[in-house]
Amino acid sequence: MAEGLGERDFRQIPLATAIDRVSDIELLIRIYSKRNKAEEALNLLNELKATSGLINTLPLKAAALSAEGIFAYSTKDYTAARHCLEDAVDLYDKVILPFEASRSRLVLEEVLMNLYQHSHAESALYTAIQVFGKMGATKDLATARYILKNLYSEKMKPGAGDYIYEFTARELEILGLIAKGK
Repeated sequence: MAEGLGERDFRQIPLATAIDRVSDIELLIRIYSKRNKAEEALNLLNELKATSGLINTLPLKAAALSAEGIFAYSTKDYTAARHCLEDAVDLYDKVILPFEASRSRLVLEEVLMNLYQHSHAESALYTAIQVFGKMGATKDLATARYILKNLYSEKMKPGAGDYIYEFTARELEILGLIAKGK
């Protein structure tokens, strides 16, 4: 009963408000996942999936899959994380969102390392490096190059991927707005 009421309340949220919250929700899922706050992350993930179902666009589906992959990674469900992230990358590529696809590839690389699929992880990194280089995304390019350089070293043993939770300048701006209640 309560779940049905929650869904009803969600459907009453104006579409524009739901869309505006997507970036905030994605960021918060990453933050909660990093801090091992699984319940909070899962609640937001469910909200993101509901928004994705309501709005039904490929970029939003990709965002929900990427967030689900990050959540699965944080709970050490590496197989589920791999499937979600691969699907997110495919959707981002399909709708020509190369930056988002490559950011998801960085997370996918860490998942693949935890699954001991080093050659697949290396391939994901090479693709991300090409995209970040073409786009001039210097911070992400440097991160991807660092990971590739150290892929087989002790520095990059499975579980060393805190870079998954790094934020872009725009994401930091959004976090500032959230903190101010805007």
